[in-house]
Amino acid sequence: MTRSILRMGVVLLTFAACDDAPSGPSDVGLGEEVQLAPGESVLVGNDGLRVSFRGITEDSRCPADALCVSVGQVVADLEAGRRTKVARMLRPGEALRVEGRRIDLVRVEPYPCSDAPIDPASYRATVVVSRD
Repeated sequence: MTRSILRMGVVLLTFAACDDAPSGPSDVGLGEEVQLAPGESVLVGNDGLRVSFRGITEDSRCPADALCVSVGQVVADLEAGRRTKVARMLRPGEALRVEGRRIDLVRVEPYPCSDAPIDPASYRATVVVSRD
């Protein structure tokens, strides 16, 4: 009986440990692309720089299956820093500069379609960090 309870405890602890695994990407090096979901962050390089994707603040891009007068834009809310965090709203092709590093927003996915709104949790921001 005692062994059964002990085994059950080990099994439960194993499942609990799996739940605590980080949901975001692991650490990346300078110059590597990394894709982040809203609320995820990543440590870049070995100097403790953390980059976070906080979410999308605007997505007015013309749907892929529509004709529009304007192409629109998508704006991502990024935050980066070691001790002091700097937050900026960026469009793809723009960069955030902080603590001698340049964080480029490469792209935001998915691209909108007219028949299906994008769930905010489905967005992904691809960034690259390099020396400034």
